[in-house]
Amino acid sequence: MSLLSTPHERWNRVILLVLCFGIFLEAVMGLFDFKPQIFLPSYIGPEDGLRMRMLRLARVAAIALPVLTVLFAGLSSRADPHRRAVRWGGIGMLIGTIGMPAVLAAAGFTRIELRALLPVPADAILFGTLCGLWLSREHAQPLEMWGWFLIALSMGAGLLMGLYAFDAPLLPPNFAGAYHDYGRRLIRLAHVGCILLGFSTIFFSRAVEKRGVES
Repeated sequence: MSLLSTPHERWNRVILLVLCFGIFLEAVMGLFDFKPQIFLPSYIGPEDGLRMRMLRLARVAAIALPVLTVLFAGLSSRADPHRRAVRWGGIGMLIGTIGMPAVLAAAGFTRIELRALLPVPADAILFGTLCGLWLSREHAQPLEMWGWFLIALSMGAGLLMGLYAFDAPLLPPNFAGAYHDYGRRLIRLAHVGCILLGFSTIFFSRAVEKRGVES
């Protein structure tokens, strides 16, 4: 039984709702950029302010995490549905996919203190990714396994970044600097690039595998 098949077909609707939420955020923030004097509430603050940074991350998470959950569903459909890595990994994926953009958007639009809840979905999505990495050892090509490894590595790095991001209690390391400093921007770029490379590797591996089966 696939992760997203009966009796879990409702998970398809949840993922679709999260994607729609991401598109909605994209539209709202597009209005912010188009006419900030009309559409941007003053309490949101400047472009590099805490609220705006959380909203940008919420927008990205609402698009990227559903894709990751669908990739996990495709992988878990090859394994025994009763395996713990399938069941608990799927739960972790859903908690992270729903919780990450929801908490970020709620903190950005309402009370900033809600950002304290971020470790819950962040840990959940990392756990789900690690379950995907574990399942890929037996049910995927080696190239796809490396893709899951890259995503898990970047997710783990993201948790470390969360210790000092969004005005967290810890100060950023000296080599990172302030939000707009070169070191900090390079770290963010490496974090995003590693996840995108992992996605690309998984998609490429599955495309090659499918072509091999069809031929």
